[in-house]
Amino acid sequence: MTTLLLFLMTAMAAELDQARSLDEANLTVAARLAYAEVVGQAPGNSEALASLVRLCRDEGQADPLRPFLDDLAANPPVGAEALVARLSAEALLVAGQPDAALAALDAMDNTPLDPGLQRAYYLRGQIHHHHRIHEPKLKSAVMGYRRVMTAASEPALAEDEGLRDLALLEISRIYVGLGRLENAANYYEMTDQGSIWADVSALEHGWTLIQLDDLDGARKVLKRVDGWDVGAKALDALARTRADQARGRPDDAPLTAYLDAIVDEKGLLVAAQGKMIEEFPGKLRASLLDDRTNGVAPALAHREAIDVELAQIADVGVPGLAHWRRLLEAERDRAREKLEAATTTAIQVRVDRLDAWVRFVEADVAGGLAEVPDFLPVPAPESAAE
Repeated sequence: MTTLLLFLMTAMAAELDQARSLDEANLTVAARLAYAEVVGQAPGNSEALASLVRLCRDEGQADPLRPFLDDLAANPPVGAEALVARLSAEALLVAGQPDAALAALDAMDNTPLDPGLQRAYYLRGQIHHHHRIHEPKLKSAVMGYRRVMTAASEPALAEDEGLRDLALLEISRIYVGLGRLENAANYYEMTDQGSIWADVSALEHGWTLIQLDDLDGARKVLKRVDGWDVGAKALDALARTRADQARGRPDDAPLTAYLDAIVDEKGLLVAAQGKMIEEFPGKLRASLLDDRTNGVAPALAHREAIDVELAQIADVGVPGLAHWRRLLEAERDRAREKLEAATTTAIQVRVDRLDAWVRFVEADVAGGLAEVPDFLPVPAPESAAE
């Protein structure tokens, strides 16, 4: 054994020991960065690779694994086969190869129970639904989403909060797009009322019931929306207006009354764009953090966790303190950028939705209500159903 090789092996063993020490000290971000360094220099190190996967799962993020996808595919840690298949499929999707992505996901069908299966099933549904090169295959998409629902009933597979209900939403939207509103309403009704997607489901369910002329049912569903937001109020006003019209008492006032409220809320959102979340008005900041669908709260928690580790790492006594501190500071910069991106996207989504409500209300008042409003998917062609 050459002197250089012996030196490298000794240095690698020392880095792995440091990663273990950080891990044992519960400095999980620093430990994940340390294991990533080991894997980057010694791709065949199964302990470092398995620890890296475990810590990424604990943090709820897969991005740090992507640079090591080839190593993971060649030697997937036990229990992470479906996670690796999903990451491979996502990389192929980015490369514009949806059929190859589906083939990568096929590898997960013979894996043992793996928490990553649920999200992998969801990705399969998404590919059939949104990423086919020619036309979506909606029956295959529905089958993929239904497997998510089945997996959610298995405790070992129920990894992602709300993924079952997101799959229900996608199935409902497929049926809305095909004009099968009764089927859509049935799937919307299956949403767990404690789910992070409950409000979105209730809004779309309410609109669907209005189209079915079940106005009382629509108003009952819309009352489920947490905080009784302007969208729910606008749809409730639409249901009341339709009921009044049916009774021969047309009155557009309930609808037009919400336009000013919608415009005011949009103004608050636009004013917040480009600012750090700490600078937002308290109510808006709390609203964004309470919304578990936008990724803002986890991004903020991750940045704050790094701040805590930077304050604690000197007490651990791990060699190379300056090196680990620099890595954590660089990670904090990345976390800050991700938080800003998540916040910007969350605000834009809300602005776009408010704009959709305005167009929807104005179109109805003018007597030109579109069959499917902007906040629901565009109807798919009948040929898309296999």
